Amino acid sequence: NAINKVKYLPRVHTYYCDQSNRNALENIMEKIGINNFDVILDDGSHIPEHQQITFATLFKYLSKEGVFIIEDVHCSLNSDFIDKSGGFEYTTLGMLKTYEDNNQWVSKFLNNNELEYLNTNTQEVTVYGEKNLKVRPSGMSITSTITKK
Repeated sequence: NAINKVKYLPRVHTYYCDQSNRNALENIMEKIGINNFDVILDDGSHIPEHQQITFATLFKYLSKEGVFIIEDVHCSLNSDFIDKSGGFEYTTLGMLKTYEDNNQWVSKFLNNNELEYLNTNTQEVTVYGEKNLKVRPSGMSITSTITKK
């Protein structure tokens, strides 16, 4: 597994955490003890609720103009995720597209304080691989970057 290959490198620190649990995410950040990351990469659970909770919880730990990357948002096209989320607009890809279109974060998985923080502190959202929204060739990923003001 990829984590086993890099976890013993001197500058790499790996942590396991339940992405559906805000307190667990906050505890990891407290353990790390850094509040101004330049980049945070979420390549964990592909469940939209988990991706959105992780994004909302960890975005505040980015430095000014830091970048939050959400990998594998193409999983939002999976009918199981669409059905479990309550429709495409509630998937992570749907949330990102709504922000791109309206400059407003909307998510049924995030609370009002989280949404307000994100709306106030988001500089830019870019979705890469959008051309694959309808038909996704094997191995093609859709990824997003969110830059903090």
